[in-house]
Amino acid sequence: NGTSRGVSAASAVFEISANGVSSKRVTVTGQPAAHPDGLTALAALPTGDLLAVDASTSRVLMLKPSIGAQSVVTTIPNLPSCLTTVFVAPCEQGSMDRKPQLAGIAIDPSGNAYITDSGQGVVWRLPSGATKATLFYSPADLATGDGPAGIGFDSGHNLLLTVGQPLDRPNLENGGLHLSGRNARGTAGAPTRAPRC
Repeated sequence: NGTSRGVSAASAVFEISANGVSSKRVTVTGQPAAHPDGLTALAALPTGDLLAVDASTSRVLMLKPSIGAQSVVTTIPNLPSCLTTVFVAPCEQGSMDRKPQLAGIAIDPSGNAYITDSGQGVVWRLPSGATKATLFYSPADLATGDGPAGIGFDSGHNLLLTVGQPLDRPNLENGGLHLSGRNARGTAGAPTRAPRC
């Protein structure tokens, strides 16, 4: 829920059984009364708990449907622009200082979470069990305000990202699919782009 989508109320997650019966519900707390966006993505953990990204507050939440509980894992920071700050890291590529806009989340086989931030044009990494996210992927061509949104892994455990509007010269004004490998240290590898979408 959000004031521009659905009912003007707190966001909620429902568990619906295979026969269509809603048996469990977690109502999110801590959102502004007039939030335009709510939860944008969920990812299931092996424990049955869920990680959720809340676009209205830039929070990553732990939801426990079994007991209807929620806790805040971390809050994604608003990065300063790299072009308007000196010697500040991490920073947001591009000339504008945009607010976080959390869009997607995926969990790798080791339990690390990767969170897309389409507003700041970056991907965050939240290690398993951690309470602070670190900047994982921040290429300049995603700093458009309509950056990475959808996220997942391919069979080789490479990170796949859908991007609304990359600064990709042969593909300006069009969305794209980006693939980022991960090196042995777990940091982002060189990006590649799928054919034009």
